[in-house]
Amino acid sequence: MPGDEIDLQPLTRRTGAERQVELSQPLQPGWYLFRFRANAEARLRPAILANWGDEAAEPTRLPLGQGRSGAYEALIYLPAPLAQLALKLGFDCELAAFSAKPVNGFQAAAHIARFGLGVFSLSPPAAFLLTVKARRVPGHPLARVVHPFPRKRHGRRDDAEYRRWIEQYDYDNERDAPGIERRIADLNSQPLISIVMPVYNTEPELLERAIRSVRDQLYPRWELCIADDCSDRAEVRSILERHAGEEARVKVAWRSENGHTAAASNTAFEELATGDWTVLLDHDDELRPHALAELVFAIEAEPEAELIYSDEDKIDRGGNRSRPYFKPRFSWELFRGQNYLNHLSAIRSDRIREVRGWREDLHGSQDYDLYLRIIERVGAGAVHHIPKVLYHWRDVAASAGDGPDTRASALKALGAHVERLGLDYHVGPAPGSIHYRVGPNPPVPEPPVTLVIPTRDYGHVLAPCVSSILEKTTYANYEILIVDNETREPETVELLRQLAGGTPDLTGRGSDSTEDTRTT
Repeated sequence: MPGDEIDLQPLTRRTGAERQVELSQPLQPGWYLFRFRANAEARLRPAILANWGDEAAEPTRLPLGQGRSGAYEALIYLPAPLAQLALKLGFDCELAAFSAKPVNGFQAAAHIARFGLGVFSLSPPAAFLLTVKARRVPGHPLARVVHPFPRKRHGRRDDAEYRRWIEQYDYDNERDAPGIERRIADLNSQPLISIVMPVYNTEPELLERAIRSVRDQLYPRWELCIADDCSDRAEVRSILERHAGEEARVKVAWRSENGHTAAASNTAFEELATGDWTVLLDHDDELRPHALAELVFAIEAEPEAELIYSDEDKIDRGGNRSRPYFKPRFSWELFRGQNYLNHLSAIRSDRIREVRGWREDLHGSQDYDLYLRIIERVGAGAVHHIPKVLYHWRDVAASAGDGPDTRASALKALGAHVERLGLDYHVGPAPGSIHYRVGPNPPVPEPPVTLVIPTRDYGHVLAPCVSSILEKTTYANYEILIVDNETREPETVELLRQLAGGTPDLTGRGSDSTEDTRTT
C-alpha cells in the first residue's frame, strides 16, 4: 500500500541552482510521484540527481516534466533504495514545494494510462492489469521514469530526424535564393512590410542575430521598427544606434520608461510603422532569409487574406534547429486552446489600427489577444497559413512565454473574447497541460450518458480504459456499461468482478466513487 506523501523541502539544503536533499532514511524501492513548484517566471528544465549509494559513481539523472497546474512532476520507479538525491533546477530560484508520494501499482498504472504512455510491466499486484511504457534511465540498468508529458520531441532521435527533413525539404540559400529573387522581381506589387520589435536589455549576441536576420532578407521592401523599452544596458543602445546608422530601413524609438512588451509594441507601431503589413519579431529570435519573400508571395496569391502565419521551430545559441511546429489550417477550436499562430505572423496594418493595437494589461499574452480581436472582425476565412518554417524561436532557459502570468493573461483574453461574441462558453485551464479549455457549457440538467465497452480478456487494456474515464471526465451524469464476451483469462475475470463490485482502486480515488460501473 502507498505511504504518506514525503515533504522533502524541510530536508533540502540550498546550493545555488541545486537543492541537496538530506534523507533521514533511504527511499525504499517502488513507484514515487515526485513533484515540486518553484517561484520562477521562466520555464525550468528540472531533474532529480539520484545517488544509489556508490559515491564513486555518477548520479543518475531523472528528468521531470511540467505537469498539472504548473507543477513539475514525474512518476519514477526506484529499483533500489535511494540514499541521496539532489534537485537540479537549471538556474537559481526560490523553491515553493518539493515532495515524493509513494504510490501502489494501481495508482502508477492509472497515472501512466492517463497520459497515454505505453509498455513496461509493473511488478505485482498490478502486472496482470496493465502494461505501460516507461523510459530506461542511463546510469542504472533497472531505473525507469515516466513523464506526465512525453518529451520525445526533445530527444536526439527527433533532432536527427528533423535535421534529415531540413536537408531534404527545407530552404537552402545557395540552391533556392536565385529562384526566389526572380519571383520577387516578377511580383505585380511589392508591399512595404513593417517589422515591429520591442527590445529590452537583450543579450548583445542575440540582438545582433535578430537584427541581422532582418537585414539579410531576400525581399527588399521592409522597415524594422524597434522600440527600446528603456534598456539600461549600454551595449543595447550601442547596437541599435549602429544598425540605424548603417541601414536607413532600421528605425528606433527610445521609450523614457519601461512599459513591457505591449507598450513597446504600440510605440514601435504607432511612431515608426508605415507599411501595408506588420510582422511581429521578438528581440532574441530570427527570421529565415526567405521569410518576407514567402509572405509577399502569399499576399499576392491570397488577396483576401488579413492575417497570415507560418510554421516555426527552435534554434539554440549554436544555430542548431529543433522542435519544429508544423501547423494546421486555422481552427477556432485549436486556437482557443493555444496560441498556435505565434510566429511568423503578419497582419494588415489597418486591422491593428482598427482594434487600437496591443492591450497593455495582458502582459505575456498581448499578441494572443490581438489575434483574437482581429480574427473576430475579419473572420476565419481571412486567416491563411504558409506551410513553411519561416521563424526561429530562441531556445533559451530564460524564456517566460508559458509562465503563470502569461497563462492568466491568456485566460483573461479568452474570457473577453467569449463575452464579445456573446457565446455561452466556459473558459479555463486544460487539466494536465499548459493550454486552455474553451467550449459550450453543457445543458442543464445534464442528460444521462451510457458508455458501452465491449471486451473479452485483455484486462491490461480494459483497466486503463476505465480508469481514464473515471480520471478525466468532468461530466457527472454517466454510467459505464461493460459487455463481456466470454472472458477466460483468470486475471481479467477477477478484474471484471472487482469492477462490478466497485472495489478496484484504479485511479487512487478508492471505492467511494459515485460513478456507476455495470458489467454484463
